[in-house]
Amino acid sequence: MLLALGGLAAASPADQAALARSYGGRIWTVDSLYSIPEDEGPELARWLDSHPEAAEVTHKGRDSPWTVQLLAVLAQPAGRARLKLRVLEGDALRLELAQPAHARAIVVRARVLCDPRRGFHAARYRLEIAAPSGVVARGGFSLVD
Repeated sequence: MLLALGGLAAASPADQAALARSYGGRIWTVDSLYSIPEDEGPELARWLDSHPEAAEVTHKGRDSPWTVQLLAVLAQPAGRARLKLRVLEGDALRLELAQPAHARAIVVRARVLCDPRRGFHAARYRLEIAAPSGVVARGGFSLVD
């Protein structure tokens, strides 16, 4: 289940170009307890430099879902494309969700619930964000008990 998939235009074209050049095509994941800066300029760049891309995400109880926050930096703005977020375990597609992006967005944020009742379990997962032209960002995370 996707709680949110959204992207906003960066604060300035210069900030947007710098983020795309340095971090484009990558996805960072964090546990829901951590906060990702809302700023899409130098503060976000410092945060990206200081955090690993793939995180281990724990859940609160045996039957409760894992909440995964993600932040993707696209290499170029998505345009009016409908972005698809895919969660894969090996080659098996576990979840696919789609939503339009802001036309000038290069930073995409999402919060995903990985529910054990929907087949999620402690394992390593891959993430892809795809546009009509193909996969525009990749990442991964591990769910742990």
